[in-house]
Amino acid sequence: MKLRAGDWVEVKSKEEILAMLDKNGQLEGLPFRPQMMHYYRSVVSG
Repeated sequence: MKLRAGDWVEVKSKEEILAMLDKNGQLEGLPFRPQMMHYYRSVVSG
């Protein structure tokens, strides 16, 4: 998936995100931070 500045994305639910994380709380080496919980089930532009 190629995203560009200004693209809109839908953020998955907490359950969907947690199911994708490994035992270290990461996805493809990128950590999931508690501060990100604010964005669950939202639509955001970057």
